[in-house]
Amino acid sequence: MISAAAMMEAFAYAGLTQTATCNGTSFEVDLRTSDELILAGMAQSATTVIEYATSAVTLQRGSTVNVAGRDWRVKEVRRLESGEYSWAVLE
Repeated sequence: MISAAAMMEAFAYAGLTQTATCNGTSFEVDLRTSDELILAGMAQSATTVIEYATSAVTLQRGSTVNVAGRDWRVKEVRRLESGEYSWAVLE
């Protein structure tokens, strides 16, 4: 099985992710902004979230994350399914 970190590297190589930084640590994220269409275009996302390999960085409520030149504050962190990936809700 391919690790989450290796998958994020592959996604980055394909241009599907953005590089984020937190406390000097760089890591790849899938940024989903509040103006993005979801559910096959039937709805608009209500929150801004990043999905990332859990092993890449430790985020917690109140952390500051820079993505695409913008600073965001972490509102909530959730581990997904197996725990290899996490979501951070940003504000």
